Amino acid sequence: MAFPAYANEESKKASKESLSIKLFGNRIYSGQTFGEYLLEFLIVFSAAKSIAKDGDTDGRFCFHTAEQIDSGTLNYYTVPRVGLKRFVFYSRSKQDSHTYCDDIAYDEIMAMLKGKCPDPDWPYILQDLLFGYALVLKKRGWYAQSLLPIAPELLFPETQGISARKAKQDMSKLSRETEFDYGSHDFLARGGELYYLQLLEGLYRHPEADKYREQIECGIRNMLCAKSTGFSTIASKLQEWWLNYEGISKDEPTLTRKMNMGYIETGFGRRSLYSLEELACFLRNELHPVQRIELMSIGVVLTLLRCMHLQAYYTVYPDSTHDPSWIIDMHSGSATSNVAKLSARSYRRAYAEFGNALNKLALSSGSANEEERFTKVSEGLKHSADVFKRLGKEMQLVIPPRGAYERFSLSEDIVRYLVLSLLPPKKKMTFDSFLEMIYQHFGMVIGPDQYSGEDAEAGMYGYLVDNKNRFQEFLKNCGMLRDLSDATSIVENPYAEVTEL
Repeated sequence: MAFPAYANEESKKASKESLSIKLFGNRIYSGQTFGEYLLEFLIVFSAAKSIAKDGDTDGRFCFHTAEQIDSGTLNYYTVPRVGLKRFVFYSRSKQDSHTYCDDIAYDEIMAMLKGKCPDPDWPYILQDLLFGYALVLKKRGWYAQSLLPIAPELLFPETQGISARKAKQDMSKLSRETEFDYGSHDFLARGGELYYLQLLEGLYRHPEADKYREQIECGIRNMLCAKSTGFSTIASKLQEWWLNYEGISKDEPTLTRKMNMGYIETGFGRRSLYSLEELACFLRNELHPVQRIELMSIGVVLTLLRCMHLQAYYTVYPDSTHDPSWIIDMHSGSATSNVAKLSARSYRRAYAEFGNALNKLALSSGSANEEERFTKVSEGLKHSADVFKRLGKEMQLVIPPRGAYERFSLSEDIVRYLVLSLLPPKKKMTFDSFLEMIYQHFGMVIGPDQYSGEDAEAGMYGYLVDNKNRFQEFLKNCGMLRDLSDATSIVENPYAEVTEL
């Protein structure tokens, strides 16, 4: 059953849309970059969930409430802060994204800032400081570029230029700040929303999960606000000065954009409790802000890739009694080992299951014409299996980064995230218990104890013992494992616990 409940009607409509929308619910889009999954999740989470009334909270840094879910629609309210974004990106962006009106606005904000300090270079120093935290530039227009999520005021929702801006030689000051296309999801797509909705579904459907709500809400507030007061002050002041200069009230309604949430299909709910537990545990770790962003980006994408595969797998095998496995090859330097062959087979099976799921959906939606079905499935693969492959390679869950014979593996950053999300700060567990936990949470098979099922080959167990030993050594080199004796090893989380929660 799709979540929220009213999305069942949306699911029916999706049969007329792309197959990837029908498969996942919200759209996973091939153009969304790695860091934007976390960025979009934080935009949704930190945004207001309602228009505040006297004495009421507006839901910033909180999940939607059960009442809001039951109301029949899920909204959030963002503030694009176009003036601030223009100040940071405009002078370095591609020329074809510039317009006459924005040229004037950029010159005005630079002149205004120069008038506030005798040093004429200070606006450029400030600009360089903020631009140094750029997350996504590529060849996008200035309005579609992003910064690292180092402060709430620097979380820019997706904004797209419109042709009308090019044609106009004269725009009102308010129109210059508001006449954009919002919510088209051309770049931010809906990947971060999928992650948010999965967590929300876990809280909504499982009362026992409510213990994670406060931990996550406090953890993200700490992440975005506790260490970012300087950047928050800079961003707030710049936007405030600009609006005052333009004569625009900060309470102008059109400066706030109402966004509608999408929905998720059932496969995402299969591990919603695990996702809540992992995020709550991860946020308890005291980390450098940039390292936290990097590792949390990996965690969000890793979770989504697992959910995408679960959704595809159970679409093909709805009566299966076990989740699909990812056999991890720790012989990352050799593509010819027996474990590498097992892992490659595991990856090929996962990739194929996306195509099989899309083909099944195409048949069920009435695409009887073979050519039409092939076209639809091919398009759906771009926004499902190919995203799984690209993101997997980018985070080194799938190796090699280029070329054939792809197989599952683990990078140091993935392993670090696994330890920090499954093991609380300063806590320990046996190595064998840790192997079992990552198998339960992510279906990762590293040693022989987790290698089972009808496809298991008895002759491979010895090779998986060696694979397990290599992973043990890998953890030790990362500073996260100690040998107590020849027979016992302990995995430990060396990080301190956040004290501000």
